[in-house]
Amino acid sequence: MDQYRTSGTMNEDTLREFSKYFLPPKSKLMALIFILVFGVTAVLNFMGGNMVMAAIAAIAVVVFIVEVPLIKRRMLRNNIARLRENYPSGCCRYESFFVVDGVHIHNLSNGGESLLRYENFARAAETEHVFFVISKMQQFFLVFKDCLTPEQQKSFLPFLKEKCPKLKIMR
Repeated sequence: MDQYRTSGTMNEDTLREFSKYFLPPKSKLMALIFILVFGVTAVLNFMGGNMVMAAIAAIAVVVFIVEVPLIKRRMLRNNIARLRENYPSGCCRYESFFVVDGVHIHNLSNGGESLLRYENFARAAETEHVFFVISKMQQFFLVFKDCLTPEQQKSFLPFLKEKCPKLKIMR
C-alpha cells in the first residue's frame, strides 16, 4: 500500500500555507455565535436606552471578531517557534506513507518514526502544495503533492474518507 508515499520539507513557508486550518471549525462557529448574540444584545440595549450595557456588548462583539485571527496567528507563531526549537535550521524533512493501520511517518532529520492510526484522523485539507491532515489531539502531518501523480492527488482525499468515515474535509 505504498500508493501515497511522499517526502518533503516542512518549514516556515509550509506552515504558513496551511495555517488557516490550525483552528478547529467549531471554534470559528462558537465565535460567530457569540458575535451574533452580543450584537443583538448591543442593539436591543441601545434601543432600550441602556447605553452602558450596549457599550459592553459592542466591546464583546469587537473582542470576538478580533479573537479568531489573533488565535490563528499565535498558533502559527507557536508552531514556527517549535520547529526552530527542534531544528535549528528551521526545517524538518520527513517521509510519510500509508499502511493498513494508518500513516507511517519517518522523520529524516532526526531518525524518529511514528504511526498515526486512521481512527485518530480528525480533519484534512488541501492547499496548493500539500495535503494537511490533523489528528484529534492536534498532531498533524503533510502529504506533499509534488511526489504524487495527478491521479493520486485526485484520489487522496476520497481514500482518506474511505479509511476514516468521520473525517472532516475542510475547504
